[in-house]
Formats: sequence, C-alpha cells, structure tokens
Amino acid sequence: MVAHSLKGLFLLFLTVLSGCSSFTRFMIVNRTNASLMVSYGPPVGFFDLNGEKFENCFEDDIGSAYFPEVIESSRIEAHYSEWRKLTSDEYSCDFESRTISFELRSGQAVQIATVFDHLEFREFDSEEFGIRTLELEGIKGNVAFEAEQIPEAFDKKNIFGTISYLEYD
Repeated sequence: MVAHSLKGLFLLFLTVLSGCSSFTRFMIVNRTNASLMVSYGPPVGFFDLNGEKFENCFEDDIGSAYFPEVIESSRIEAHYSEWRKLTSDEYSCDFESRTISFELRSGQAVQIATVFDHLEFREFDSEEFGIRTLELEGIKGNVAFEAEQIPEAFDKKNIFGTISYLEYD
C-alpha cells in the first residue's frame, strides 16, 4: 500500500515537473482585407555555416524554430500538424540583410518563431527570442521593430502563455 502511494506521488511529481517546460509560439495575424508584407531576421547563425553563406534558403538552413508556417487566422490555436510551411516559391531570403520576406494574405496567421521556455509565464528578452528585426508593410501603414522591441510587441493570448501574437489591423 505504501509502495503504491509512493509510486502515485512520484508520477504526480513527474507530471508537475514536465509541466514546467513548454514552447511559446510567436505569430503575426493579418486582420486587414489586404495582403501584408512581412520581413524578419532570424538569429544570424541560421544564415551562416562555419562562416560561409548557405547556397540556398530552405528550412534546414534557417532552422525549424524560425521557419515561417501559415494557417487561417480562425485556426490559430490548431495543432502544429495543421500549420503549413511556406514553399520555396512563397518566401525569399536576402543574405546581405539576413532576412526572410513573404506575403501574408488577408485572414492568415504566420508563426515566425518557436522559443523553448523552461519556466512558464515569463517574459523573453531579445537575445532569447532570437528575431533581430521585424518589418510589416501593409494597407494600415508600415511598422518596424528592432531586436529589443520585438518580444514586447507580442501579446500572450492563452492561459498557458504558449501562444503569443502580434495583430496587424
């Protein structure tokens, strides 16, 4: 009986401990009735390999944590498997400025970063967040953020703090 109780307490402890780790997904939502041009700079290291530029700009080069994925904005909290990675003809990379650019259609959301968070409900600083620049160009005007401003531009949208997004409207 005591062994059974200890086993239950141990399992409860493991469950609580595993709940302290999560990933926070950072997204941009286009709420306008026109397309939005998005340009962002993932960590510099994602464009360099041993000091040399990559030959192309594919997910393996950028890193899946910073590769853009889209979904209809009404499905923003959908499971990861429902998000669609942009195809190589839907985005471009500028190796000089080390940025990724693409068009976000009206009513779409794009995930631009997934950041590991070992302590839930905390704020990220710009170094942990990794995105160096973020520019949005659309019908409602242009908005540009530098590294230290970017994490603050996103609002946590669910109780667990695992989804944060910036709405362009």
